[in-house]
Amino acid sequence: MRDLSKDAKRQADASVKMAEEIEKQRYDTVRPVIDIELSQEPKDLMELGYSERESVLSRGLRSILINRGIGPAIDVFYHSLKDNNGTLFFVVTYRDVYGRLLESKKELIGEKGKWELGRLHTNLIRTNDND
Repeated sequence: MRDLSKDAKRQADASVKMAEEIEKQRYDTVRPVIDIELSQEPKDLMELGYSERESVLSRGLRSILINRGIGPAIDVFYHSLKDNNGTLFFVVTYRDVYGRLLESKKELIGEKGKWELGRLHTNLIRTNDND
């Protein structure tokens, strides 16, 4: 009798693990992945230009958002340059069709006026509004 209960528990655990894997695969089939690229111009921060007063540098680098995932991105919340301990990032938060909140970010790397973006990092922030 004891072996039967152990076998039943093992089978139940395997079923739960399989259900979790199927759920993950289902989510991954419709997951958006927002990538961030710099537009071709301006490549140099000084090329951003000055306002009409010529004493105020216009803020921001131009960038392009591209969905490289399969599913649509819904509620793209913001696209901003974020200072994180002196490091600059382009950050985009968005939802997938299941309502999960995701984040994509790339580090902005500058050297001698030449700007480029680092590797794309994506994170699941929240699975639903109750988290």
